[in-house]
Amino acid sequence: MSNEGWLTEFKIALVDDDREKMIELNENLPTFEKIEQMKEAQAYIAEAIRRLHSSREEVRSNMKKLQKTKSFLKSSDRIRIAYS
Repeated sequence: MSNEGWLTEFKIALVDDDREKMIELNENLPTFEKIEQMKEAQAYIAEAIRRLHSSREEVRSNMKKLQKTKSFLKSSDRIRIAYS
């Protein structure tokens, strides 16, 4: 894949929020000959990193909510059994 092709593919992955494709493209980073292409690639990769960190924080937050709900349901079940 050409450098321009790689940049286009990464841009599409960002627009589509295709994290798997971003990771794949990052693993197959070409050697850029033009400084403009390097800067563009750097910006795309920085945005991908930001999104992955954001996604990780969102998953962490959702896990905490699920754990709280699970604990609540367990305690509710104990209360129901105690009053049965």
